[in-house]
Order: sequence, then structure tokens, then C-alpha cells
Amino acid sequence: MTGTAERWWPTHVISAEEIWSACVRTAPDIEPFLPPTVEPGEHMYLPARAFDGLRPGDLVALRITGATVSMVPVDRECLAAPPPGLRSIMRRFARDNAGSPGGLAALVAHAAEHLPRGAGRRTMPLGELLARYGIVAAGDRIALAGFDFAAYDRDEQVNALAVVHGIGRDLASAVHALRSSFVGGSPDPVDIARLARIVDTEDALGVLIEPWVHDIEPGSPRALERRAIVDACTALAPVLDGAAARVLRWISVALAAVDAPLAEMVGHVERLRLVSDGWAPGARWIADWDADRVPAAPAVVDSVLAKALAFLGADGPARLALMGVIDGITAGTLDGAMASRLVEDRRARMIALCEGGAMARFVERRGAVLPHDEAIVAAAMGVPSEHRMYWAGSRPGERGTSVMLRDDAGSVVECRLAVGAPLPAAGAPVLAWVVAGAGERWAVSVIAVPPALGGEAVALDAVGVLGALVRSA
Repeated sequence: MTGTAERWWPTHVISAEEIWSACVRTAPDIEPFLPPTVEPGEHMYLPARAFDGLRPGDLVALRITGATVSMVPVDRECLAAPPPGLRSIMRRFARDNAGSPGGLAALVAHAAEHLPRGAGRRTMPLGELLARYGIVAAGDRIALAGFDFAAYDRDEQVNALAVVHGIGRDLASAVHALRSSFVGGSPDPVDIARLARIVDTEDALGVLIEPWVHDIEPGSPRALERRAIVDACTALAPVLDGAAARVLRWISVALAAVDAPLAEMVGHVERLRLVSDGWAPGARWIADWDADRVPAAPAVVDSVLAKALAFLGADGPARLALMGVIDGITAGTLDGAMASRLVEDRRARMIALCEGGAMARFVERRGAVLPHDEAIVAAAMGVPSEHRMYWAGSRPGERGTSVMLRDDAGSVVECRLAVGAPLPAAGAPVLAWVVAGAGERWAVSVIAVPPALGGEAVALDAVGVLGALVRSA
């Protein structure tokens, strides 16, 4: 903020702690004046000699030149009085920009425009000036005295929830309040029950738990909060009425599904089953859970694949893996419409299962509840793997549902096509995910290689090939 520093030298009262530690606190007196060449932060370390001769309570002016900051002792009696009208200028700006991020620096820059140009004007420390003018600072934000920053933040967060998730403001307010109750200390059962009855819909519940369904790093803040929320819901549900209890049981199931042990997860599901008769969110969770226990298709591989794809759409970390694949496919140029298309694109979903690790997560979280033969196949599919380069044979397999694939070493193998995998044209280069299951080889995923890539396809991975296909579409 070079222009500001030319007109207004910041001043600051030095404390004993600052002298002892050879650093000064930057907020609010100094930070708004720092140019980009000076590293921002709550504290600014200076050479110990910069404090020579200074005593606690001394007033200094800070001279900022490039990346250099030096201190000059100042006699308070020699400080220039604030120019006439500065109070009105600053108060009006604080009123109009109350609560806005970066408001403190913007206030200083705005006020400096009304100071005369010269060799740097020294006036009282900014913190004292703000107090004199009835302006308060909270971090880098400012407002007139009496402003409720907490209420402002709450309103901004509620509005953001409503806009981002397309829900009404009353519902967004309930979601925000319930989140705050869970992570803000001891939840009040009366408030929890009231809010739970408001968010008693599948869409609202999905928004409610969204912050805690992606991070699976052990010991991370979100993981610790998730554990605490599950424990709180489990403890509170038995003492609440039916409508509120089922919401808390649903939250327990949805969050426990992220990383809780299987035995605990089974207990949560069974408790949800007891209170979910006719309630859509609970019934859907139970149906999805029960579906993994029975075959989903006649062929074992097809059944496992159908369940894994359903899991990909429901599990937070798996969805995050899919979005990572999509970002790689689009080389970081993702837009909303393209994202919507690729989320439903089978090829992208298969890459997320294979290279993205979502299949391994499915095996980890659901493998133990699959039928025995499916669990064996799923374990084989969950081993880290990748799509490999093949050339389709000049003739199809002996069965209409199989294909002959030749690898770059010349070996030919007949693979049964999984449901949804396309039959490639004879001689066409493809990237295929081939797994062994139920006594035969399966081409679980087949991605056609664009002719324009030619021999380069051998060096490309599935993400690169699908990216080329998307960009050429």
C-alpha cells in the first residue's frame, strides 16, 4: 500500500513483550499499511537492534520502504491532529462496509486519500483513532461500535448455504444452527429436537452432513468432529421423540459409514431400521445397505460392479475421488455443465473405481457384507490396478458377450464384457480394465482410444485418453 504509506506513517505503542521478543503485533496499527513486499502476519519480527533505546509505552512511527520496516521514536505531543472531516469519512466507510473482509486495509486506503501528500503524516495509532471514532475491528474487518460480527457471520453463512444448495433460508438457518449445536459444545436436547424436526428431509440431511463426509484422514479436525457428532446423536436419540430420534439415527448411520468399524455400522443401521417405517430418508439408507447383501445381477462380476457404482455415487470420499478424476480429465478447465456430464459418464466412473481408488474403498467399507462369492471377486477388483493398452481382435469372442484382446506383447486373451462395457471395433486400440473373476477374465471397462492419438496412446493413461476424447468431442 505504497500510496498510503506516503501520506500516513503508522504509529504504534511498544509493549514490554514486543521488546523482549523482538517483534511487534501488526493488528490493527500496522498491518493495513504493509505493502505486498512485506510478508503479512499477526506479528512482524525485526532485528533486535531496532528496539535499542525503546521502553514499554514508547510511541514509534514505522517507516516502510520496499521490504524494509524501521521504527522511529515519536513524541506524542508532536503528532499531527487528524484533519477535519476524517471522523465522518471513516465512520461512513465503516458503516457502508461493515463486516466485509479486508475492510480495515480498505478503510485506511480510503482515509489516506483525504490526507495531504507529503513526507508521511504521523498521527495517533490506528487502534486509538478507531476507538476515538467509534469504529471496531475484528481481524481485517471493521464496523461501527455495537456491530454484531457473530450475527453477521451467521447470516452470511446461512445465505451461502441457501444459495449453494438451493434450499430456503429457513431451512438453511436450521441446518446451520444444528451444525453449530453439534460442534459448539454440549448440545441442548430441546434445541436439537426442534431443529431435527425441521431438517427432516433427504435433501436437508445431505446438506447438514456435507462438511463431514469427505475427510478420512485419521485424527483430522473433521474426523474428530464426525466421531463426536456420531457419539452425541447416539446418546441423544433414545431420549427424543420419534421424528427427532429418526433424524439423529440417520445422521449416525451416514457419518459412521465414512470410517466407523463394520460392527458399529451394523448397530447404527439396525437402530435406524427400528424408527424408519415409512420415512423415506431412513428407508433409502436401509434399502441400499440391504442391497449389498444379495446379488444385484446374474453374473458375479456384474453384481459387484453395480454395487460399486452405486457406492461411488453415495460415499463422500468415493465421490471426491470421482471429482479428482474429472478434474484430471478436463486438465483443470472444468465448468458446471461439463462436470454434470462427466459425473454420469461411465468411462469417468470406471476410472474413479480403478485408478482413483474408489473400488478399493468400496471393498474396505462394504466388502464384508457382500455374498461370499462376490466378496472374493470384489477383493480381486479392489487390488490397485489401471487400464492397460490392448487391441481388439479381428473377430469377437466365441460368445456375443466377450471380446478378444491383444496386448503389446502379442498375447491374446478372451475377456467377457461386463454389463455396460462397449464391444470395440475389430483392430481398434482400447484401454481396458481386465480382472479375473468367477473362473474367467472380464473386461470390466473398455475405453476407445481416439484415432488421432495413434501410437501415442501407449504412453497415455486412462485419464489422458478420456481427456483427449472429451476435448475432441
